[in-house]
Amino acid sequence: MRVIKVLSAFCVVILVMGGCDILDPNLPRLIYPEEGEVFTVEAPTFEWSSRNRAVSYKIHVYDFSPDDKTLIETETQDTTFALPQDLFDGAPSGNYFWKVASISEDGDNFWSDLHSFNFDKTIPEINLDTTYFPFGLNYQWIYEHIYTDSDMYSDSIYDTVIISCTSVATDDYYETYILEIGFFDVGEKVVIFGNLVSVFDQSKISLFPQEEYSHLYPFSYDYSKDTLILNSGYSSWVGQYPREGSYHVYRVQGIGVVKEEISEGPVPKAQGPFTYDVYRLLYFIKGADTVWRCEDCP
Repeated sequence: MRVIKVLSAFCVVILVMGGCDILDPNLPRLIYPEEGEVFTVEAPTFEWSSRNRAVSYKIHVYDFSPDDKTLIETETQDTTFALPQDLFDGAPSGNYFWKVASISEDGDNFWSDLHSFNFDKTIPEINLDTTYFPFGLNYQWIYEHIYTDSDMYSDSIYDTVIISCTSVATDDYYETYILEIGFFDVGEKVVIFGNLVSVFDQSKISLFPQEEYSHLYPFSYDYSKDTLILNSGYSSWVGQYPREGSYHVYRVQGIGVVKEEISEGPVPKAQGPFTYDVYRLLYFIKGADTVWRCEDCP
């Protein structure tokens, strides 16, 4: 009896001073990657110990930066998690941290210790002119713009829009292209992460498609023959009625955007006017050379 009391008192002291695993069975123990491990080509698979009272686990991976940018945070019922290869490919080299929480039936999170690991990668050299996102200094896309407003009594309005790449910046991890005006999908600042590109300010997709169709809410993309179609939408309120808008961007390999469409209108349509914009590519110019023109262009 005296020995049991002594051991119990010892565990209480350890718990107060820094934690006693016997009295705190909820905390997961991180197994792999080991502290400071380096990954160069393949994404890591994380592993941790199971806990009897856990109904699920939450893993949080983030980089070592002033804002601790999250690489991924997700829940799983397993004690392993394979980091998606596309996230690994798009993440810059550097120091990263990870931790795991066991989640109880009451929804309480019991976080593990923090471990670190490193990405040390060689960014592949990619000729963007062979992709759906060809960008380069002094590239120009000239479009016919057609604007239609159902509230107007006149015909549609036609004008010409020129989108130009005005500057390029590269470092060990990113390529950045600044556009004058910009496209609906990539905006005015195009950021290339290895073999990935950021679209709609939300997610990254591959420069080289692996799937015919993918839906990543709130946008989707569809590869059809040599054309990449990106779709996105939004909603807002005007007065008493909601309005919905949609974007559709059509890209061709080696050329870029051949058509953009944007529509906006009330729900239901009878409650107000709608607008419709179409941008149709007329010419694609690299420096002083016109490398593509539409079939019915002069």
